[in-house]
Amino acid sequence: MAKTKGKAKRENGAKPKSRDYHAGFMAGVAHASEAQKHEGWSNYYTWAVALYLDNDRKSYHYWRVKADEARAFARMALDPDMAKVHLSNALHDELYDSMPGLGRDSHTFWADLLSCARGEIHFGEIAQHLLEE
Repeated sequence: MAKTKGKAKRENGAKPKSRDYHAGFMAGVAHASEAQKHEGWSNYYTWAVALYLDNDRKSYHYWRVKADEARAFARMALDPDMAKVHLSNALHDELYDSMPGLGRDSHTFWADLLSCARGEIHFGEIAQHLLEE
C-alpha cells in the first residue's frame, strides 16, 4: 500500500476496505503466542507473573497461604490433583479481577494487549510451583 496525503491507498488506487481491527490484532497475537521457554518456565508471560508473585513480599506470603488452603481443599476432596486446579483457578480469577479497566466488555487497544498476554499465562504451572514449596 502506498501512503498519499496521510491516507492509505492500495497500489491500484482504491481505498482499503474497512476491517475488524480486533480480529486482525488477535490473528497477529496468535503468531506471537508461539512463545519459547523463558528462564525455565513455559513462556515469558508465565515467568513474569511467577517472578512477581515470588519477589513481592505481600504476594509471596498471600499465595503461600492460598497454596496451603488449596492443599487442605484437596485433602477434603480426597483428590490430590484438586490442589493444583483450585490454586490455578484462584490465581486466574484474582489476577484477572485485579487488572484495571479490563472488564469483559472492554475493547481498547491496551485491553486487547493485556488480555492477550493474560491468555498466555500458564496458571497451572505457577500453581504447581507454589505447591512444591
